[in-house]
Amino acid sequence: MKNRTLLTSIAAALASVGAFTSAHAATVTFQEGVGGYTGTVDTWIDANQPTFEYSTDVELEIANNGTNIRETLIRFENIFGNGAGQIALGSTITSATLTFSERSGGGTTSLHRMLTSWNATDTYGDIGPLASGTDYLATADDTESLAPTFSLTVTNTVQAWSDGTSNFGWTLLKGGNTGRVHSSEATTLGLRPELSITVVPEPSSYAAVFGALVLTLVVVRRRR
Repeated sequence: MKNRTLLTSIAAALASVGAFTSAHAATVTFQEGVGGYTGTVDTWIDANQPTFEYSTDVELEIANNGTNIRETLIRFENIFGNGAGQIALGSTITSATLTFSERSGGGTTSLHRMLTSWNATDTYGDIGPLASGTDYLATADDTESLAPTFSLTVTNTVQAWSDGTSNFGWTLLKGGNTGRVHSSEATTLGLRPELSITVVPEPSSYAAVFGALVLTLVVVRRRR
């Protein structure tokens, strides 16, 4: 009977942990100019115009047909921290997606985590061509067809940033002729790239719940 009481108490305490996790999970979105967020940095680099910079363009271009090489770079800054609307470092990321709106071109694109730093005003002459395995992770976060609106799954990368890896953003790549997506400079806010992250609290947020579990076990043990 006492063992049954102990098991029942443990089950109840564990259930409260699960309820706490579900209740405190939240989805946070970051989109330039929406909700006060202004941390998007994006540009594209062009092998045929190696001294041009495109940090204020309303579109981001991607292509690689051998002679026409255009690579897009995007980063969302200040998404982690203790401020309002930020995600605490150490949080568990249950899902994350990066959504673009196509401007023209069609085709299939792949998104890769950047491994090196870059600036919005960099040109192809400064940093191009981007090298797989050196400048960006060879394995893509996701690959999708260009569409009026398309989303790429980036959960693993955002979790790595939550765990302390440096946030250098992503590069968007595409074989064949030029495809275009709206940038963070797009006139219509809803067309700008959007990063959506579903997160549960950082480990320290569970202290009270696990403390209650320990207290329950101590009380039950003393009653035996």
